[in-house]
Amino acid sequence: MSIVKMKLATVHAGADQFQDVLKRCVSCAQFHPEPAAHLINDENGGKALQDENVYNEYLNQLKNIGHSVGFEMKAGPVSRSYEEAEIEAFIKEVNEQFALIADTHELMTLTDNDEIALEKVRSYGFEAMHECQYISFGMGRLPAESFKKLSLIEKKNFVVEELHKSGQYVWILYATSNTFVKEVRKCMESLFIEEIPIPRIDGKKILEQYKEKLTEVYSYCAYTSEIRKLYRYVVQVQDDYQLAGFVPEKSADQFVRLFDGLNVRVDLAEPETAPQLVPPTMLHNAWLFRPFEMFVEMYGLPNYHDLDPTPFVAVTFCLLFGIMFGDLGQGALL
Repeated sequence: MSIVKMKLATVHAGADQFQDVLKRCVSCAQFHPEPAAHLINDENGGKALQDENVYNEYLNQLKNIGHSVGFEMKAGPVSRSYEEAEIEAFIKEVNEQFALIADTHELMTLTDNDEIALEKVRSYGFEAMHECQYISFGMGRLPAESFKKLSLIEKKNFVVEELHKSGQYVWILYATSNTFVKEVRKCMESLFIEEIPIPRIDGKKILEQYKEKLTEVYSYCAYTSEIRKLYRYVVQVQDDYQLAGFVPEKSADQFVRLFDGLNVRVDLAEPETAPQLVPPTMLHNAWLFRPFEMFVEMYGLPNYHDLDPTPFVAVTFCLLFGIMFGDLGQGALL
């Protein structure tokens, strides 16, 4: 029933190592870094790193691209790194490709049944259908009664394929020669067809081509963006890059082992050695009082050097609310 004791940890690294230090700090939830502004003074002559996060802008651009074509961006494991110029060139490329898909989506408002029918037409190849020189294609949904009338037409200058049907409609694909295209379209209109435009490009096919790399680039940008957010905690003193923060006393050795294999130095000290820094307050209580930490956090955590009020809150909370309820069972329990 107390406030968790903290250690002040300062990591010293060279110019070629501090990026790796940041990568490992990102994965450590126990580390509470201090802003560089709190560590810079006249004695050390340190300076803060430029923390402009261009990767955050890349993330927003990639999210907008995905939203325009109905693809949800999700960050996964980072498989490789990308240069900024490489990312910008890729974003430009997919923007140009996906602009065509986005335009198609805006022109077409399709139901689930429309999508089922369109999926069957996709197997023929949208681009190939539009490139035909002597044959024209059309697609749409006919009322079920109108579909029955197609068999009664004596002179058929077209062929029809049934794609899908529901209780009220039948979705069809029809084809005719360019000679009879106007005549056939009038015939279909007389049967009350609701035309569904056949896309000129296969957006799904294009999306499949880029989906894997989109995820790779997005994952790298998300990961690198998190690292760039830590730049504001790094102090550069000549060739020494310092990152300071607080870790729970019990986790201090584990934090030091986090940098095994790197040519860095980790100094551990008591919080009192840096009076300008205020350690974070973490509560640690027995299982009986632990649920009442929520109320302490809600109204404001105490200072690191103060007492933990959780046990007092637990007792008074039960007593006061027991009195307010005036319930026989709760009263007897208390």
